[in-house]
Amino acid sequence: MSAPARSGQPAPAGAIVKVRLSGTRRGCAEAARRLHGLFYVVAVSEPYLEPGSSRLVQVFVRVRLDLHPEPPPAAAAGGPQ
Repeated sequence: MSAPARSGQPAPAGAIVKVRLSGTRRGCAEAARRLHGLFYVVAVSEPYLEPGSSRLVQVFVRVRLDLHPEPPPAAAAGGPQ
């Protein structure tokens, strides 16, 4: 694991960041879809039930901090279900 970027210094292009989404399945799917427009998305996990909840899930999205995101692949455009 690399050290966090110092204040005022951006993370290097291509650095990988893991983003945790938490909410309803539909909300997490929408958020994952929108991340494709902001970042180069490396992977989107399947939804996991949030501990202690019967309705909420967690989805993990790995993104690369490139300057130009790629368009979402057709299969992943809908995000996790």
